[in-house]
Amino acid sequence: MVLSSSASISIFDRGFAYGDGIFETLRLEGGQPLFWTAHWERMNAGVGAMSLPPMESASIWADRIQKLAQANQTKEAIIRLQITRGIGGRGYAPPIEPSLTRLITLHHAPEWAQPKPKSWRLSVSSIRMPSALPNVSMKTCKNCLKIQVKREALQIGLYDAMSINDKGYLT
Repeated sequence: MVLSSSASISIFDRGFAYGDGIFETLRLEGGQPLFWTAHWERMNAGVGAMSLPPMESASIWADRIQKLAQANQTKEAIIRLQITRGIGGRGYAPPIEPSLTRLITLHHAPEWAQPKPKSWRLSVSSIRMPSALPNVSMKTCKNCLKIQVKREALQIGLYDAMSINDKGYLT
């Protein structure tokens, strides 16, 4: 475990340089990760689809989450899991034997007790998502289009926007 003020990632990490990695974000409630199995399965599928080396077991990652929460004396948090291909040379070709960067970060969780709005103001984004990408269902570290969709909605005073792909289907 490393304090956030002491943490660093190499400028040559492929996640930083090329978005070559995956992530999951989940909530810790009462000290337990919510929907752990579903998040773990999606992350594991992303690891396989990106041809990353297999991850350690779900129980090892769950134990790491527990230790991080205990060290921060919290049972309520937002947890972000991230894996990148690690340090690599310049260019798009991934290293033959990657040295993965594995991160678990803990963030303040908004209160559940806040009154939830009965409705949200949404729009349909003008930005179209490509339907043929192999990583369309993964949470990769390269989310430029999703960031643009959110920015577009916020700029017109809305909470968020729905995305439609290039075939006209809601994504």
